[in-house]
Amino acid sequence: MMERDRDFRYGQHINREHQLVNIVNAIKSIPESKIIVIWCADNAHDQTGLRFTLHLLREREQQINVVNMSEVPCFT
Repeated sequence: MMERDRDFRYGQHINREHQLVNIVNAIKSIPESKIIVIWCADNAHDQTGLRFTLHLLREREQQINVVNMSEVPCFT
């Protein structure tokens, strides 16, 4: 794969732990005056991220809205 797609190689060397620290800092730096809306679905990745984010924000007094797109009726 790395021979055919140079971007694939780049993605293999990213420090994932460092990215997680940046994500945690970004979530914790959301101002208290903002309303938070988290969009998710019923898949495992979204649900894990939702629970992790809610855990980081557990002591906040601000409003947090969760929109589960798997439960929203489709309008076609």
